Amino acid sequence: MEYDKNDLRVRRIGKPPSKNSDTNMINTPDEQRVLSLTQDPSIARRPRGRPVSIQPKTTNTINTPVEQRVLPLTQDPSIARRPRGRPVKDVNEPRKQPIYAGDIQSDIHSSKRKSDRLKEKIRMKRQKIFDQGFLGDNDATNGINTRKRSFNGISKDYKDHGDPIFKCADCDALLWHAESVVGSTHSDSGSFSLCCGRGKVMLTNEVQNLPQFVLDLITGKNPKSEGITDYTATNKKTRLTMKEYFAYHYLKQLFAYCSLFPKDYAFDKQDLVLLWMAEGFFHQLRPSKSTVERLGNQCFDELLSRSFFQHSPNDESLFVMHDLMNDLATSVAGDFYFRLEKELGKIQALDKCRHMSFVYEKYVAYKKFEVFEGAKGLRTFLSVGMKESWQRDYLSNKVLVDLLSQLPLIRVISLSGYAISEVPESIGSLRHLRYFNLSRTKIKHLPESICDLYNLETLIVFGCSWLTSLPNSFFKLKNLRHLDIRHTPLLKDLPLGVAKLKSLQTLSRIIIGGKNGFSITQLKDFENLHGKVSIEGLEKVKNATEALEADLSQKRLTELEVEWSDVSDASRKDTTEKDVLDALKPYNDCLKRLSIANYLGLEFPKWVGDPSFHHLASVFILRCRKCTSLPPLGQLPSLKGLFIHYMDAVKDVGLEFLGTGVAFPSLERLTFQGMPGWEVWSTNSGSGVGDSVFPRLQELRIEDCPNLVEFSLEGDSVFPSLQNLCVKNCSNLVKVSLKAPLLSLRDLRIDECGAGLLRSLVHAAPSVTNLEIVSISGLTNEVWGGVILDLKAVEELKIKRCDEIRYLWESKEAEVSSKFFVNLRKLDVWNCKNLVSLGEKDEEEYNYGSNLLTSLRSLEVRGCENFKHLSCPNNIETLRIRYCYSMACVSFSTGGGQKLKSVEIYKCKKLLLEGELGEGGEKNRLLINSKSMPMLEFVSIQDHPDVASIIEFGGNFIHLTSLTIRDCKSTAELFTDFQLTSLASLTTLIVDCPGMDAPTGLWPPNLRVLSIGRLKSPISEWGPQKFPTTLVELTLIGEAAVTNWSELSNLHIPSSLTSLEIRSFDNLETVSEGLQHLTSLQHLEIKWCPNLKELPVALLPSLLSLVIQSCPDLKERCSRGGSYWPQIYHIPCIIIGEE
Repeated sequence: MEYDKNDLRVRRIGKPPSKNSDTNMINTPDEQRVLSLTQDPSIARRPRGRPVSIQPKTTNTINTPVEQRVLPLTQDPSIARRPRGRPVKDVNEPRKQPIYAGDIQSDIHSSKRKSDRLKEKIRMKRQKIFDQGFLGDNDATNGINTRKRSFNGISKDYKDHGDPIFKCADCDALLWHAESVVGSTHSDSGSFSLCCGRGKVMLTNEVQNLPQFVLDLITGKNPKSEGITDYTATNKKTRLTMKEYFAYHYLKQLFAYCSLFPKDYAFDKQDLVLLWMAEGFFHQLRPSKSTVERLGNQCFDELLSRSFFQHSPNDESLFVMHDLMNDLATSVAGDFYFRLEKELGKIQALDKCRHMSFVYEKYVAYKKFEVFEGAKGLRTFLSVGMKESWQRDYLSNKVLVDLLSQLPLIRVISLSGYAISEVPESIGSLRHLRYFNLSRTKIKHLPESICDLYNLETLIVFGCSWLTSLPNSFFKLKNLRHLDIRHTPLLKDLPLGVAKLKSLQTLSRIIIGGKNGFSITQLKDFENLHGKVSIEGLEKVKNATEALEADLSQKRLTELEVEWSDVSDASRKDTTEKDVLDALKPYNDCLKRLSIANYLGLEFPKWVGDPSFHHLASVFILRCRKCTSLPPLGQLPSLKGLFIHYMDAVKDVGLEFLGTGVAFPSLERLTFQGMPGWEVWSTNSGSGVGDSVFPRLQELRIEDCPNLVEFSLEGDSVFPSLQNLCVKNCSNLVKVSLKAPLLSLRDLRIDECGAGLLRSLVHAAPSVTNLEIVSISGLTNEVWGGVILDLKAVEELKIKRCDEIRYLWESKEAEVSSKFFVNLRKLDVWNCKNLVSLGEKDEEEYNYGSNLLTSLRSLEVRGCENFKHLSCPNNIETLRIRYCYSMACVSFSTGGGQKLKSVEIYKCKKLLLEGELGEGGEKNRLLINSKSMPMLEFVSIQDHPDVASIIEFGGNFIHLTSLTIRDCKSTAELFTDFQLTSLASLTTLIVDCPGMDAPTGLWPPNLRVLSIGRLKSPISEWGPQKFPTTLVELTLIGEAAVTNWSELSNLHIPSSLTSLEIRSFDNLETVSEGLQHLTSLQHLEIKWCPNLKELPVALLPSLLSLVIQSCPDLKERCSRGGSYWPQIYHIPCIIIGEE
């Protein structure tokens, strides 16, 4: 099996179409084995492989229209095929090879050609005819010779059979009597096999430049073409409709378009369909009954069914292509498509390139796109790639201002996720633009010129949280079909005249009222409205009659959000709100997501929770503060996520919520939050509820429900799949009653609850591996001693703000603790004010706890004000101590610390000071050195009065990669005693300590990141500093005396530097000299330099980011309109001031 790049189907290559053929067809391409609509009748393939010559009537076909030269569809009698006519052949003449359809062009039949010329043409490149579409340019002028009744080059002995006298009943073609099928030659109405194949035709795999009458046949406007026959390579006939076969050609180009996506890229179905539309891939079809969007969805589903696409493993709503499919798409795409990877590739044929995509990067410079300045035919400018929604990337302003305006044929522009704050007016000159995606950018408004884009079909500003308004002339966008303005909180009004855009099918955010006075009744005019819709301001809908006029029940919505104002109107009746919501019932066959917010009714209408919404997967009920009960959501068959927030009046959640039978059969996530009146959640087995309750629930969160006192769900299988449980701020919930244990529960968090609930849940969940407890009231040492007996499987334990415990285990429980914490790998203890040590004996015996918790690898103690002595388990790899103001000693037993890789100490000012150590403390104190901790990779010490008491500077830390010392004092000479040159693995060094001496000028050989300053001596007084050539990031802090950067000539900064930060140079005025050699510099930050007035102009062209903060003179000159702006506006990331 192999792929044919001209046909998306998988074919088996090797069998000829006819067993009697004398020609070996094994290696003949498909297109030459499939009879074409455009075959000249003189070379039609015969069943036995013999050619046929036909003597036409003397009709001039030089200027004959295309429709009349396509035989099976136009029925021109002068060129009808002869099924049975054969030339007379001399038996002594050597047998000739048959002439196959598609082998040669029609111009070989000119009377001026000789028979030897015919043989030469037969051997011509066979693909040529397909490169010109259905009919080549020479067909009209080099066609049939009308002066003679025979064709030179076929056979001089050809015999004519007379005039055409019979008519095909299927296609109306006139044929000769003698050419009817054997057995019917003497009938008055014969049947003919090769005019239309008895109502069928044979098409090639290439379909290009179709005339209108063929399009009419394909789209069903001509009733005569019911189907086609396609000969596959296995010589089996596959019955296809004309439209299905025509779809193969379109599937090929649709699939080729996906070559713009990088491997593993997850894409949205609807986004891809909109891109296909914008490229004009469907314009020839012009469906009469369906919309182009639906046709695009059908094509997508076809590719999905053939496994060209597959669902993303991380998100079922997205799709990906397998790597092999991505390679296939790239092969099919050819030179017309180009994907610009992070490393600039070489474009082989820029003049052919029509579609270009580029992969997300943090900083995208204009230089990357310079090669496309001459690509006048470019139609696609598409940013793609994988990134988090919170990530912010930066694109050069020069791309928008200078490059895009030079692409007059551009149809698609997607700049989603880039920190673009302004769209230039020149965008209005791109008259062919159909798709414009500015989602998650920083734009505040769109220019008026965007309304000149009369071809614009899709405008996406989703997630533009700074957007305040849309253009006033929005009504001019008559062809706009999709407008996505979701998550634009500062946008308070729909654009003026949006109701006049009758082509709109997507209007994702509908704001009732506002300055432009949009009415909900105007939604009736959007007949094809579908997809995601959010309706805000429903308190302005007067009655249910107005809501009914919106006709949502007839619109194919996949997501619906309805929201009232959070300000209650006392004049409105509760029944009015219910009637309005009832009238907004959506079409139930498509809805996948429903959100109801600030609803002011007392109860929900019956359609909320109706099981007929069989695709509904997510439901949000938010801030419906007057409702006294929840809707019956338990019977929604596909519901996977349910989120109920701030339902103040609900007191009881019971059977009405669950329904009968299996409750919530598909639910995976359930959240209750902010329900102060909720008291009881219970069921009983005699009420009709099945034994299986929430059979697939994986995550349950109950938060801020302070009056909840009863949690009792009965059944043989309750929460059988529950993996994550969080109970927060439910202070009156003492116990959870479940008939069956929570065997699948792995993650448990209990926050601001009582100790009884903690004991109840850990006892019911013996398999918990991750436990977090926060502010547990009543958690004394005695209670905690009973809890740890059920923590046999715990691997990660976090204890926060539990102020009543002094130790994690007492002396008598130490051995027990070691048995029940055998799997514990990570322990975090935060803000436990009365905790003094991990174990009771740790206060008395420095190394007692070192032999316990042998599986522990990470230990963090933070904000424990009275914690005095930490006895570390011997096998830990990570140690963090923060804000422990009373901690005096950290110790290991003999041989301990050998596996330690990371140490972080922050604001522990008494730690290891001689006066603070008790008896035996000096002997057992922690001392960071290369002998006892040979595996150290990361060390950070901040805000300590004597760093020399913690770390021994001598020795060779062969694995150390990062060292940070900030706000510390030292009794030793750091740069003298610390053998920096021996730290071959050190790549990051941060030293910011006013009490330390200047560096000696010797640096680690592989240092890449250095931040240094505020030492005893100013930078200008340091000796010569020859930084290693590996250095790429440098931060220099604090120098009051320097006014010109040239005064720091003692700093030999390598030209390899890519990032430079200059901070707190109070009197510095210029940096125009001394930095010119930094030709690789890409990032420049200047902060807190109030007198700085000049920038290093020579470095500006190569910059990717420029940050200016607390530099008033520079701020003015670098802002838009300032003197520096023309020199810096090309920089992708420009941050001026406190942005």
